[in-house]
Amino acid sequence: MKYLKIKTLTLQNFKGVSYFQGDFGLENATLTGSNGVGKTTVFDAFAWLVYGTDSQGHGEKTIQVKPLTDRGTTRDREAVTSVELSCTMDGRPLVLKKEMFEQWSVPKGDTVPRLEGNRFRFFYQGMPVRRSRFEEVTQSLFRSCLGQLQTGVVRLCQDLHWKQRRELLCSIAQTPSDRALMESDPSMAALLSQMESDSAQSLRQHYSRQKSQYAGLRANLNAKLEETREIIRILSQRVEMIHAQLCENQRNMEETEKSLFLLSKLTQRKSACLESSLRQLLSPLVLRLRRPLLDGGFEDCCELLYEGIPYSNLSTGQKIRVDLMLASRLAEVTDLCLPCFVDNAEALTEQIDYPGQCIRLVTGTGPLEVMRRGKEANQFGDHLQ
Repeated sequence: MKYLKIKTLTLQNFKGVSYFQGDFGLENATLTGSNGVGKTTVFDAFAWLVYGTDSQGHGEKTIQVKPLTDRGTTRDREAVTSVELSCTMDGRPLVLKKEMFEQWSVPKGDTVPRLEGNRFRFFYQGMPVRRSRFEEVTQSLFRSCLGQLQTGVVRLCQDLHWKQRRELLCSIAQTPSDRALMESDPSMAALLSQMESDSAQSLRQHYSRQKSQYAGLRANLNAKLEETREIIRILSQRVEMIHAQLCENQRNMEETEKSLFLLSKLTQRKSACLESSLRQLLSPLVLRLRRPLLDGGFEDCCELLYEGIPYSNLSTGQKIRVDLMLASRLAEVTDLCLPCFVDNAEALTEQIDYPGQCIRLVTGTGPLEVMRRGKEANQFGDHLQ
């Protein structure tokens, strides 16, 4: 497993921070300070540098990183916003830096400068590079979506839509493809011949549309049949024709329902495989992919359970415990252990191990300060007093 650890993180003119250098020393550390002093801003700066977002995943175009006045205007037009990260990847030194500044120009025939927009400069290992090269480096190191969720793992459980969370977790589980499952079941031979890829999604959509068409046609034909029966003596021939159409439609409907039943059977088998695989992957956590309904059916969901309790009903400390378990599993699956920022870490009352660098965000009473800690800081039950 590869380990990326932060040595220093330097902010200049970033949001409400004029200058701050956090010396994390490649060790577990606690970032403490009173509310509003800038703990989360440090996390935002890290995300802005390596992912182009803030700590909540908001895009670069929607977040304001330049220092503002109380009236919401830019505090210093000439100030350069910069974030520099000094870290190691398996002991190999790595330095990344990103700068943003305003570009002004004087139009021809005018004397008043006009703002053209924000410009960026990127540096890798102390040398200026193009944006494309910088993003290529950060993508290879931090693995985009998976890395972003591991660095701020709370987004996985709280911010992502359950369908996105399910898709992400299922993507890292080793499960058979739809084609492989169908090949193992002789009753699905007819459907298998229609498969165009390893996924049955397009086939399911096709038959669902077809069922809707047949259902609509059946309703229309029944209406016509009722009208025809009123004038049966005159339109007996037409009645026979429509009845024949209904019979044909019924046959088609039965064939379609059989196909949808087989696809439903496939979904149940796939869900069982996913639950089994994810149960092994996420133990002791349990991932519930289907929720029973009062009518005896099921609806798709993606809900994490810890000791039988849904994630949404857990205490803050238990949620952090679950978040860190997920971060550890993500590190094992991706073979990359990134620094993990844990907000509201004072709520954690139990000890738990995380294999990588842990940075706790703890509410204190003083100025923004980094408290470096050794390996024992992995035990999150050790609270800052």
